[in-house]
Amino acid sequence: MLKTAYKFVRFGYGDGLLLYSAGNSPLEMYTMSLTQEQIDNFYRQTSKERFAQFLEQVAEHKTLWTLANEQGCVLVDTGEEQCLLLWPHQDLAESWATEEYAGCQPMGIPLDDFLDKWVPGLANDGYDVALVPTRAGEGEVMSAKELAVELQGE
Repeated sequence: MLKTAYKFVRFGYGDGLLLYSAGNSPLEMYTMSLTQEQIDNFYRQTSKERFAQFLEQVAEHKTLWTLANEQGCVLVDTGEEQCLLLWPHQDLAESWATEEYAGCQPMGIPLDDFLDKWVPGLANDGYDVALVPTRAGEGEVMSAKELAVELQGE
């Protein structure tokens, strides 16, 4: 379960923080906007089902999504780990940009950059990843290296 404790971290992996922000990602060429019903249906699935869809969508579209603002990327505290939040679609990430995350925008990370720059950086900094969490805090949590293995197995 993800607690609501959060902070922002400016990651400097590779060539810097600026990757894709909502509105200029190549993902938009391949996917349509999700309806609220599609978003709700996605979150009704179990965390394992959401994780399977995460892997499938990232493999297909070659982009992962997180939330960020001018201070950096959102990290949440599970009580045991500090985690970077990740989603397979910009609209799913954007659906989290409410309450304490208001003012955050979806930020796309190209898959190659994630694997080559972000995974080593997250591992070196001691951060894990929280994948497709619900607002209730249910989601898969793993190391960035474990996620890389899963993504490369797709």
